[in-house]
Amino acid sequence: MNKKPVRETLMAALCAYLVFFLFLSALKFSFVFVINWEAWFFGIKLDGWPAGLYLSATALAAVLLVVLFLKYPHRSFAISAASVAYFTFVYILPVFSPQKNLRSDLGWSIFWAGLVLYIIIPLAVLGIHAILGRTKTGGSV
Repeated sequence: MNKKPVRETLMAALCAYLVFFLFLSALKFSFVFVINWEAWFFGIKLDGWPAGLYLSATALAAVLLVVLFLKYPHRSFAISAASVAYFTFVYILPVFSPQKNLRSDLGWSIFWAGLVLYIIIPLAVLGIHAILGRTKTGGSV
């Protein structure tokens, strides 16, 4: 019976989480696109067509990353880097939002654990992929 090493199992689990989070992000932006064309973009409230374009573009970007990850799993490092860039862009936007409910009493922006998790999982995939790439041996010792 051939057992997978712990590293490969961990990498597969993190990649599955990353695909899941990308899918949830695409689903979220798709629902907002269907229900209410309204979004915030660096403190500017978008309504109508500009909001629809922004929401559809962010949903399609997440879907594209999921498709790339499923089609090219051997390119997980590059796709994880693109996922970090995607989640950083999408979830850093509340920092610039003038909405009162996103600020604490001291004026600090509030980050929810779920939003931070969206960035930590791709970073973990990147880190583990880099570590695994360095620890692979080319032959017998």
